[in-house]
Amino acid sequence: QRELYERFNYSFIDALIFTYPDFHKEIEKMDQIYEHRLPIVTMVQDQQADEQSHLNQVVINIQENCKKIIRYLFGRGIEDVWYLGPGMDDNDSRIVALKSVYGEYNRPFQKEKQILNCSGCLSSGYDVTEQLIQSGYVPKGILCVNDEVAMGTVQCLWQNGYRVPDDINVIGVNDTRNSRCMYPPLTTIRFPLKKIAVALSDIVLNELQTGKKETTSIYINSELVIRNSTI
Repeated sequence: QRELYERFNYSFIDALIFTYPDFHKEIEKMDQIYEHRLPIVTMVQDQQADEQSHLNQVVINIQENCKKIIRYLFGRGIEDVWYLGPGMDDNDSRIVALKSVYGEYNRPFQKEKQILNCSGCLSSGYDVTEQLIQSGYVPKGILCVNDEVAMGTVQCLWQNGYRVPDDINVIGVNDTRNSRCMYPPLTTIRFPLKKIAVALSDIVLNELQTGKKETTSIYINSELVIRNSTI
């Protein structure tokens, strides 16, 4: 990634917008970007927002909606919800939400057991779910890092005789187009992409037009979309 930015011809670039979730951590270490004094804005999750950062930020609040759907399951007696996603980042909004709801209900959360590491692709969701089935125990609820992992999870469950949501509830994040077309349609958390795009563009355009470098943070709420993959 660093090599990529070193190859940029900055004389043809007016501003930089980063939408990769963890890129803000790396950007602040890249002197070759800052020396050109370009407007820079990053998109981050709520848990990744840094009030001390000198980067412009558009912050997407997904934690509250993660809590809302997990509470929804707990309220229906499904108090065994696990997480499928990349890494073991305690600062991920989904994991923070899961731990928080377990605490609200005074239930023990076993990180090593209930967080299953997989990449963010469909095939990884399928493979990790298959390993889970082979282990002999499948939780009643699965929160996935994104819709692609959730799709792989649902496909694997159905092929192994599990019914969604009758046996297992599955939740995604992103609300991709395929999430509403799959069977069953996926409960997910939607990112309001138009609002995000407008916010990112407004920060950049304002800085280009005024010439003022003022650190700006804009917070945008996600939207909970309940479909048929949860009861």
